[in-house]
Amino acid sequence: MCGFVVLCEGARTFSSFFLKRLEAEISHRGPDSGGILSEPGIGIAFRRLAILDTSNGSDQPMTDRSGRYSIVFNGEIYNFKRLRRELEDTGSSFCTQSDTEVVLEGYARWQKKFFPKLEGMFSLIILDRHTQQVIGARDTLGIKPLYVLKTGNLLGFSSEMRSFSSLVPLEVDPAALSELLVF
Repeated sequence: MCGFVVLCEGARTFSSFFLKRLEAEISHRGPDSGGILSEPGIGIAFRRLAILDTSNGSDQPMTDRSGRYSIVFNGEIYNFKRLRRELEDTGSSFCTQSDTEVVLEGYARWQKKFFPKLEGMFSLIILDRHTQQVIGARDTLGIKPLYVLKTGNLLGFSSEMRSFSSLVPLEVDPAALSELLVF
C-alpha cells in the first residue's frame, strides 16, 4: 500500500523529529521500511510495503545516481518491465528490480512526457533539485489518491487526508463529499 507525506515551504527546514512523527502517523501503510528526507524547503516522510523488490535498495525516498531527483511512490506500474527495457536500450542501468527506480529513471530521461507511458495505479512526488520543483502525478483514474494541502505558504501532498490533521483542522466540504460518494 505504501504512503507518503511531502511538505514544501520556502526555505523552511523540517526537523527530523517532526518528519519521524509524520512517518509514524502513516506506519499502517507500510510495515517493511520507512524513510525521511529533509532539505531546505522540503520535508518528506514515507512508509513502504515491499512487494516487487523487497531489498533495502528499493527503500524510499529514492534518489537517482546523479542526486538531482528524489521520488516517493505509492502504487504499481504494470508495464515497468517493458519501460525498463526501453530505458536500458537508451543506456540506462538499474540497481534494483523495483518499478520505483524505473519511474525515477524514466522521469529523469523524458521528464513529464514519461507519465503517459505509465500503465498502472500510482501517485507520486518527484523532487528536482536543479529546478527546485516538486512534481506530483497520479494515475488518470485516481485509484491511488494524491491529497493536496495549501495553507499560507505551506504546500503539502499526501497519500491520505488525515496526514494533514496535525497541521490544520480538517473540515468537510459538502460538495466534495457528495462527489466522493458518487464517484
